[in-house]
Amino acid sequence: MDDMLWNKWTACSGTSGRHQLERVDDIAGIRKQFADAEPYCRAAIEIDPRKHNAYKNLGLSLQGQARYPDAARSFILAVRANAADPRALRHLEALLEQHPDILSEVPEISDLLTKSRDAVQLATSVTQAAIKDQFEGSQDLTHAEGILLALHRIVLLNGREEFSKDDVRKTLGLSDEDWRSGYRAILRAMREDQPEGAAQIDEKYRNLLRTVRHGVYARTPHGSQVVGDIHKA
Repeated sequence: MDDMLWNKWTACSGTSGRHQLERVDDIAGIRKQFADAEPYCRAAIEIDPRKHNAYKNLGLSLQGQARYPDAARSFILAVRANAADPRALRHLEALLEQHPDILSEVPEISDLLTKSRDAVQLATSVTQAAIKDQFEGSQDLTHAEGILLALHRIVLLNGREEFSKDDVRKTLGLSDEDWRSGYRAILRAMREDQPEGAAQIDEKYRNLLRTVRHGVYARTPHGSQVVGDIHKA
């Protein structure tokens, strides 16, 4: 699901009065795009029922169509498929906050929400402990591996889709001097635009990041796969 589309829908549904009336056609078009996305999400689930992102994206598609109870169920299925990724739980909590009537329409949602929170909390604590062990226990951890672990923590544990080099540096617990001594060139080499000063790194660490705007980055599709695979290792 396109996050820009989702943000646009949220903005539209939050308008009121004259502005809302002026954008009815726009909202209808956005709802149609959410509806168009639904069969693709369901097809992805049919191909691989373990793909938690497919359930999450289906939930966003259903939410965009105002099918809120079904959206809530999809978010819960996404948590069940991979509790180590907390994004579906965040979507579920936001949905229930905006539409609390779902709890009375679907009584079991309350219990499932509690179980989802417990699952995410457990998975997060296990992942954080594993990352901490890798940071502190491995003498052979390369700069690239360290940055990859930091990205995992920023994106999947903290829920940040965009981040700066300072976010990575602080997650690694490095001083400015230590960062400049080697990590900065590695991060540059991970960018798909390969700026001047990029280091030579293994192919698997290349093209992980794209530039959103000056000094701010996000994962490429390849980067999403690599960072998301860490907890499976």
